[in-house]
Amino acid sequence: MRKRPLILTVLTVAGLAAVQLPGASPAMAATVTIQDTQAGTGINQVEYTGSSWTRCGGCGPATDDASFYYGYTVGDSFTLRFDGTQIAVWGPTDNGGGIADVTVDGAAAGTADFQATDGTPADTQVWTSAVLPAGEHTVVFTISSATNSGSNVVLLDKATVTTDVLSTGPQLPPDPSAHKPNPDKLIGAGVEDPYEFDAWLGRNLQVWQTWNNYPAWSTMENVPPIHQYFTGEGPAPFDKKFPGRVEMGQPLFAADETTANCATGGDDAHYTAVAQAMEDLGEGDAIIRLGWEQNGDWFWWHATTANDAQWASCFRHAYTAFKNVDKRFVIEWNANKGTDMANYDSRGNWPGDNYVDAVGVDFYDQYPPYPDQAAWDADYNSTQNGGSPTGIGSWIAFAKAHDKKIDFPEWGLNGQNDPTRPDNDLFIDDMAKTFDKLGAQLLEQSYFDLQAGAPCNFEIHIDNCNPLATAAYLKDFGTK
Repeated sequence: MRKRPLILTVLTVAGLAAVQLPGASPAMAATVTIQDTQAGTGINQVEYTGSSWTRCGGCGPATDDASFYYGYTVGDSFTLRFDGTQIAVWGPTDNGGGIADVTVDGAAAGTADFQATDGTPADTQVWTSAVLPAGEHTVVFTISSATNSGSNVVLLDKATVTTDVLSTGPQLPPDPSAHKPNPDKLIGAGVEDPYEFDAWLGRNLQVWQTWNNYPAWSTMENVPPIHQYFTGEGPAPFDKKFPGRVEMGQPLFAADETTANCATGGDDAHYTAVAQAMEDLGEGDAIIRLGWEQNGDWFWWHATTANDAQWASCFRHAYTAFKNVDKRFVIEWNANKGTDMANYDSRGNWPGDNYVDAVGVDFYDQYPPYPDQAAWDADYNSTQNGGSPTGIGSWIAFAKAHDKKIDFPEWGLNGQNDPTRPDNDLFIDDMAKTFDKLGAQLLEQSYFDLQAGAPCNFEIHIDNCNPLATAAYLKDFGTK
């Protein structure tokens, strides 16, 4: 495992948003209805937990589908899972209606009162959420003992979900001069000069990565690497605005802090300041590697078994702050291939599916290295510490289980960890084959082509290092 200096990496991204044509119909918010009868554990379904839930079909008061569910045992609950930005819950109110405690994504969100306020039962909108970040959310109503009528009855007719804003007009792909994905294979690389790398490889790189890992918030809030390399403010060749997309590593907290502060919202203003600085510079669609490589002990913001819950809470606060500035930010939960901490499960700090846009994995030819095909195959689905992913196949399965795209923002050789085969063309070929098989699940991939640590650990096109791997990379990803 290794620490890395503040350096630049280039990578590629797919799945860019379409733009609305001039004169097309205006944007509008779409809605989805979840009826009480749409039972299940999936998106836009309702799950009933407990023995008291009963369907009443054709009962009064009238509902639009002539059906509602009611429950009456304290502790019984119903769960609504949805993909959108807001949800409203409707239930027949009743003279004997009770109260439900409500949570959104595990956090308390008030109560819902099912007593008919004027004594007349009616189908009523009993509770509405705050506006939420676009994505998947979970709302739970639990029958409470805090009743206001001497009865615990809670009733569900339906829920209406506000989804993302949609365009009703015709659409075109993005301007080909900005953020255009490669039509063939996704190409990425960590380089000092992306323009020189473009010339060597024979194709342009669309997304360039940097790190904002400064010890103090006062520095991070000014996003120095964006000004230096991306905006055209730097010396040549960085005296022109980079035409593609930013990917940036962002610590969860400053070097003199712990998770105790950000877990309760203490860093929310700092997250907002960083996001706003990016937005002001025209980079509101950046991919943010939030608290990257948190499952190793080499960065001050890493997670531990003791602080996993707080770390995940910090991530949720940061996710919300970035999305409140610009919903186009792609927030990535980015682990290292494996952990060096005894008995640590890398999954322990997962912040919840609703607060992650993509799963990132930094994957190098190390711990273990892959000197031959048998070693690659043997490690493909490997895990550690009770199921924590380490092999590339187990990480792919983890991302699929959470219905997320996967990306490899850092991958490459690491010759010092395998002196028997430092120039490993087999590793390059196996990674390329994996990317091809992933298809649309792959968000991006970025080769780390910088000198960090001992010479020739990673390089494939500088310093005349690793000629076999260089040839394999050009064959798999280049046009020359």
